[in-house]
Amino acid sequence: MGKRNQDRKILTYFLGLCLFFAVPSCSRKTEILQYRIPPKTEADPRSRMPEGWVSPCRNAFNYLPSADHPGFHRMKTVRMAWHMVDNLTGGNNFTREQLGYLYLLVENANYRLRNNKPMSLPVGNTTPVLDPLIEWKISPSKGYESENGYYFHQQEKPLFFLNKGPQRSDYNADVIKELGIGLDTILNVFVIPFPPDSLGKQKFKMNESGIALGAHVKLGGLFQSKKPEWEFATLLSHEIGHVYGLSHAWHNDFCDDTPSHANCWNTTGSPPCEGPVSNNLMDYNSEMMALTPCQIGRIHMKMADTLAAPRKFVVPWWCENDTSKTYVISDTVSWLGGRDLDASVVIEKGGSLKVCCRLGMPKGSSILVKTGATLILEEVTLHNDCGENWEGIKVEKKGKESGIVVEQGRVVIVDVSPGK
Repeated sequence: MGKRNQDRKILTYFLGLCLFFAVPSCSRKTEILQYRIPPKTEADPRSRMPEGWVSPCRNAFNYLPSADHPGFHRMKTVRMAWHMVDNLTGGNNFTREQLGYLYLLVENANYRLRNNKPMSLPVGNTTPVLDPLIEWKISPSKGYESENGYYFHQQEKPLFFLNKGPQRSDYNADVIKELGIGLDTILNVFVIPFPPDSLGKQKFKMNESGIALGAHVKLGGLFQSKKPEWEFATLLSHEIGHVYGLSHAWHNDFCDDTPSHANCWNTTGSPPCEGPVSNNLMDYNSEMMALTPCQIGRIHMKMADTLAAPRKFVVPWWCENDTSKTYVISDTVSWLGGRDLDASVVIEKGGSLKVCCRLGMPKGSSILVKTGATLILEEVTLHNDCGENWEGIKVEKKGKESGIVVEQGRVVIVDVSPGK
């Protein structure tokens, strides 16, 4: 009986081996293929967008950080250099020993940006309160690293800051042209005194003043005011807001979530300032602590514009490929505005990614479309904005199935490594 059971076990073992080698494997060969844009003709419907299509590239809301995918957005840091202008006598502006004031001013400005407040107007509004994900950083310009971002200028006849009267000078950009450092790579902020001989005169009002001239900023009388640094923090952010495309919010500023109003500094109890007043950063008011989603989107839209001078002031983290992370798409995601990434993208099975306008990819990165995933390219340029190459789009293929890439309109893929 025992020998019969032993023979049965041996027979079962050999039958199992036979079945193992006789039945073909169910596993499918996996290939990773390089995607290339297929040739198209003018008659090809993929070559043009349907009638009535509206480009999403100039819609500020398409540049906002996504609440569903907060990890897809990074803080953007604007580098700035500070210039102290004075006459040969001196004593009208900050010295090297007093730079702590400017450091604290910038820190306070960043604190206020991080703590964006709800809009006070219109009364009863439900405007979402978002983290702007922007900050300012004092930084030396290339070639002037020893100065730590602070520069001191004494001139025989400096053009002092005046925003009223026949000798008004706030709109004069000569100081920027003459003393600016790295104007195409860093935001220059000029601290300019009021005329010393005007101080103390009855008609002269020494109010905090600033102006954005193109891509750079002039601030008047910070040192002479003797006010605490936090009182100038919002003035700095207000002027930088102009640099990045924001208008004054009390009239038509291209944002529907900033209502028109009388632009009152504070509530006075009488018309037109009898009720609640604005607290928006881009108005003139005593608080200046709120930015709306549209305003935040407009800032990021300017920062994403490769032709805009202020983009060059932003620390270009998109030039570095962070190989420790991957942007994983497992649901339906649409990137409708231009954007930059600092890592590769993987679209998992069942996931769908739609990309419009512009997508900047870092050196050595790629987009992998796995089997059962979809990548939709719609009127878009995929490139590297740092003079380097990326690895392009790769499509996973398993047997007869593969990832899907759909093109619509003009699609450009450039800066891909040679041979890819």
